[in-house]
Amino acid sequence: MQHHHNSYLYGALPLCVALASGVDEWFMGRFVQLHSYGVSRRPGDIRPGDVCVDYTDSFAYTEVLETSVVTRGEAMAIGDLVDFIIETVDSGRHLIAFVDENHLRGYPGSYVHEFLFYGYDRDARHVMAVAFDNRGRFTSMNFGFEAVNEAFRRGMAEITGVDRLAVMTGCIQVLWPRGNAPAFDLADFGRRLRSYVDREPKGGEHIFGHWWFPRSSDLLERPAVRFGMDVYADIAAHLQGVSPDVEMATGEPDYSSQFDYRIVHLFGEHKKLVKARLDYVAARHDLEDVLAPYLSAYDAVVEDAGVASMAGLRYTIRPHAGTMEYIASVVRDLEGREHDILDGCCKVIEDAAAS
Repeated sequence: MQHHHNSYLYGALPLCVALASGVDEWFMGRFVQLHSYGVSRRPGDIRPGDVCVDYTDSFAYTEVLETSVVTRGEAMAIGDLVDFIIETVDSGRHLIAFVDENHLRGYPGSYVHEFLFYGYDRDARHVMAVAFDNRGRFTSMNFGFEAVNEAFRRGMAEITGVDRLAVMTGCIQVLWPRGNAPAFDLADFGRRLRSYVDREPKGGEHIFGHWWFPRSSDLLERPAVRFGMDVYADIAAHLQGVSPDVEMATGEPDYSSQFDYRIVHLFGEHKKLVKARLDYVAARHDLEDVLAPYLSAYDAVVEDAGVASMAGLRYTIRPHAGTMEYIASVVRDLEGREHDILDGCCKVIEDAAAS
């Protein structure tokens, strides 16, 4: 998933479990549609009143995975998380738990984040987990039994003691494969891609899938959630809202405090996912020749979006006043280009599916 989808752990971690169960065709038929909405409140670090941009399929993993949630009260009664991990893994399931990430990383302070636990070694006294490492890479890691138990205790103390986390109702999610492997459907994929291009809500049936807090508390009152290429407007508004007037304690401009890098990261990531699916369709359905000019043109879209994403990452490390305008200019340029390319791809796919 390091090279596919890691903008949000709540979507990426369950996909690790799903893909390990052999649902690659299902995955290739998904993750082309986007949506965005105004954020009211959420356990985490997004500013109230800002915007969230996400895949409509972030919670579609429930089509291929069974899940159950351990509530806040039930989690408090668990005691040692390692015992629960061992019991869960031995039953053929995996679990995602909120723990104090800073404790596991050796950082000061507390930061509650999700970790996917999928194995253990009694002799080495460690559990195996997937999350972001100290370099910010989405990868697998080993953690000692004592460290994990302490990180869980600290995480639960943070969840019960911090106001912004009071909305959390679930602390652990248990996941296991349904055993089904849906086949890739060209016509369905074409409809999903067309809905992205035409800004329609097709594929939005899973956007209310948050398991750790009630999603209704997350949405601002607004006319509608945006779908498809309409998210460009929310991305542009977010970039325009980053003010150069905020000062850090040192007196230097602090742009990064208002900038949510995940928005531009997902923007670049989405183009790579779409390109991978178009390549898959071309090879699977003998459409290489007819799709070739569109795929070549879309390579440039992927590259430009990736450069903008990297500019955003550098900005979070060393803010520069011109970065937001640069990213905004890329976004403005790509909207029309992407629309025309994908509209052509849709027509080819629709004709192929109908024949």
